Amino acid sequence: VLINGVSFEDFLKAGYKTLICDESHYLKDLNAQRTVAALEISETVANAICLTGTPIDSRPMELWSQLQIVNKTVAPKRFDFGVRYCAGFQKPAARGQMVWDFTGVSNIAELDKTLRSTIMIRRTKDQVMKELPPKTRTMIPFVVEDGQDKHKIVVHDDGVGCDPVAIRESGGDKF
Repeated sequence: VLINGVSFEDFLKAGYKTLICDESHYLKDLNAQRTVAALEISETVANAICLTGTPIDSRPMELWSQLQIVNKTVAPKRFDFGVRYCAGFQKPAARGQMVWDFTGVSNIAELDKTLRSTIMIRRTKDQVMKELPPKTRTMIPFVVEDGQDKHKIVVHDDGVGCDPVAIRESGGDKF
C-alpha cells in the first residue's frame, strides 16, 4: 500500500502526531482497507479526529470503528457495544450454529449522551449557516453526440462537480 508514493510502513514511521479522517462515515467496514489503515495509523499518533456530517447512516454499529480511531475507551469492546446499543441478539445460522446480530438500535439516547459528553461535537446546518458562504452553482452546457442523453452538471464554486442530473430534452445538440 502506498500513500502519496510512500510505503505504508514508511508513512507510519514518519512520526505524524495527528490523524484527521474527513468523511469518516466511510470507515464503518472493519474489513475495508481504508478502515484497517486508519485504525493502524490511529495507534501511532497522539491525536485522532473524525469529521463527518453523517456519523451513523443506519445503525450504531457503523460508528464503532470511528470510536476506536478517536478514543477506544468510549467503547472498548465491540461485543459489549453491540449488545448495549445495537439490540444485539443471537440468531440461528448455517449448520445449526448461532451468531450475534448487531444490526438493530437500542439505548440510543444513552449513546447520544455518552458521545456528547466524551468525544462528539455536533453542529447542525442551522447553527453554522451564518458562517458559511452562500452556495455558488454554475450550469455548464456541453455538446453531446446524437442519440445520447443530455446532462447538466452542477459545478460548485470550488470547481468540483456534483452528481449529474440527467435532463431529457427534445431537439438540438446544445442547451
